[in-house]
Amino acid sequence: LVGLVGQEHKVPGEISGGMKKRAGLARSLVTDPEIILIDEPDSGLDPVRTSNLAQLLMDVNTATDATMLVVTHNIELARTLPDNLGMLYRRELVMFGPREDFLLTDHPVVSQFMSGDPDGPIGMSEETDHRRFDPYDIEDDLPSPNGGGGGVGVAVRPRHSGARAIEVLPLQLASSDGAIRAGGQRHRERVSSGESRLIVADDEEKERGSGVRTKGAVTRALTSVGDVFALGLDTLRATFRRPFAGREALEQFWFVVSVSWVPAILVAIPFGAVIALQLGTLTVQVGAQSFTGAASVLAVIQQAAPIVTTLVIAGAGGAAICADLGARSIRDEIDAMKVIGVSPVQRLVVPRVLACVGAAVLLNGLVSVVGVLGGYFFNVIVQGGTPGAYLASFTALAQIQDLYVGELKAVIFGFIAGVIACHRGLNTAPGPKGVGDSVNQSVVITFLMLFFVNFVITTLYLQLVPGKGA
Repeated sequence: LVGLVGQEHKVPGEISGGMKKRAGLARSLVTDPEIILIDEPDSGLDPVRTSNLAQLLMDVNTATDATMLVVTHNIELARTLPDNLGMLYRRELVMFGPREDFLLTDHPVVSQFMSGDPDGPIGMSEETDHRRFDPYDIEDDLPSPNGGGGGVGVAVRPRHSGARAIEVLPLQLASSDGAIRAGGQRHRERVSSGESRLIVADDEEKERGSGVRTKGAVTRALTSVGDVFALGLDTLRATFRRPFAGREALEQFWFVVSVSWVPAILVAIPFGAVIALQLGTLTVQVGAQSFTGAASVLAVIQQAAPIVTTLVIAGAGGAAICADLGARSIRDEIDAMKVIGVSPVQRLVVPRVLACVGAAVLLNGLVSVVGVLGGYFFNVIVQGGTPGAYLASFTALAQIQDLYVGELKAVIFGFIAGVIACHRGLNTAPGPKGVGDSVNQSVVITFLMLFFVNFVITTLYLQLVPGKGA
């Protein structure tokens, strides 16, 4: 059926690109399918073999009466092969319907693509789409696309382009042996009866596809917050669902720790020093220098260590996580996982969020120790404080709950950093610029969320847990 009789003795390395295409088509036909999916059949083929392949597809359709869904960028193939045409643009199906109506549409995106016109809403890259678009109109002296006879229609051109003119509807390919194609006959009957018609995206989809913002800033912000919370809940549920990506979680944990521990230490030393110096100066002024150690250590353990740890994780590990998932998103890997039944949340998000939580807990303890030692050094060496008084005041006022609240903050902050990084990566805009913007947004949003949540937790802790000796 595909014209490979006599080539059975050849191994794959001995057949040409066109023969490989036909062998692939034969492989898809052996189960007598009702639907055949064909992805870019002309890639790597010269024009002659592309024409031969198109004719072969038409002959196979005539012989099998199977529905064929062909994905292609080849305009000539799209003009002459199908019964129905659809166009995907910026992840939206902007139009779908009979070939006879589709090719003569006045839709600016479709008409520009089908004509190959450089002027119009489609730009050189996805980031520039719509930015050069000018209003288009239909020339008053041209007949309606639905009027007239003989297969002649109108191709509407953008106002600023002179590349388009009245166009004759191209002839559709027919079976090479002259046989009547059952699918083509059914298609003509549906078109003539009005059952098959051109479907165009509604106004909301048009505005979304054209980059017009249909929602206000407040609505978009609330929607994003809701999406983050939803992803957080999905992550919690998927954490206890099998199968668990343990290897992925360990690899991500090691990565986050490896890129975060050195910056965390380098930030913790001056942080502890500044706190000790400021509090030491203040306590001397009020005559309470004996409480310098307690105030410094509690400030480091409760406030500085969790914040510093998570800020470093968000800026280093979280940014890398967002960039990784963003790159997967623009390459359609996330959509491909959903198609084959693999949950991106369970497979990708859960390991990365758990890695951020584990790294936050581990580094929080490290930062606490380094910060306390830094504060001790600067208070005792620089300000001339008494080592015994520094430690005695801490043991007199500190309690185990202070350590607990610091670790609790680390867990919550790590979870927030991981979820926000994954959310921005999974919802990135197309193109490298979209990935870069998502990374920047993930870091900024994480910083804002951390300070807000830290304020809430600290307030609740001070209200619910009485201080030692109170």
